[in-house]
Amino acid sequence: SLHQYSLDLASVIFYNWLTLTTQNMMDIAAGDYIGDKTLKEFAGLCKLLSINSLTKGNSGQESGYL
Repeated sequence: SLHQYSLDLASVIFYNWLTLTTQNMMDIAAGDYIGDKTLKEFAGLCKLLSINSLTKGNSGQESGYL
């Protein structure tokens, strides 16, 4: 369970479980390697990408996979 880890470690675990393609997309969206971002920046980017994915899904477009 991720509840036993700090948020910093949980974000690293989350990122490492993504596919390489998704990691690359997140790095591009972040403007650089996302591992260099603060936890707040990482969380903000995840929120932005999830909103974008939901918006595409609700507008009738195919939703992207993260």
